Amino acid sequence: MATITAGELGPKLLSLVDQWKNDFEPLAEAVNLIRSEMTARIFGTGTGGGENAAGSKLPTKPYSRKPIYADVRSLPNTPNGFQVGKRGKKIKSAYFPQGYAQLKQVVDRPPLELQGSLKSSFANSPILSSGANVEITIENSEAGKVQGLEKRYGTIFDLTKEEEQLLGEELTILVVEAINKKLNS
Repeated sequence: MATITAGELGPKLLSLVDQWKNDFEPLAEAVNLIRSEMTARIFGTGTGGGENAAGSKLPTKPYSRKPIYADVRSLPNTPNGFQVGKRGKKIKSAYFPQGYAQLKQVVDRPPLELQGSLKSSFANSPILSSGANVEITIENSEAGKVQGLEKRYGTIFDLTKEEEQLLGEELTILVVEAINKKLNS
């Protein structure tokens, strides 16, 4: 470890602060870590469903019982018996006379699993960073899904208190590491 004088300390720290005004890299790294935590919370893992920001298991409201048709290609576990329409003939889609509630029960997927493109977009879209502002993004085509899900289930795509705390802890660690790196360069 190199020794640093008081005269060298000031300019090095000012240089780092100036750099962070344009790109606060430790914050972007911390947000990226939190995004993976949020993805597991929101979309669940395995066959377990996710939770909204209040910690309530999704769905927070009962599923619809209005009859629906669903694309069989998006439902690989659909039994053949559900590929029969109202008139009793084989159809290309799956028909669920008791609606999404029946679909969920028959296909046995987490509540948001049918939103695979939303999950992928949330987990993999770029994080926008500008100075001390960092945003998790999703593709424009998925924005309506976010609004619809939050209207139905409450706030989902926001930090929980635990995630805020974890973000603060990670940010502290990353800032200290960046300062140490700068002082030792």
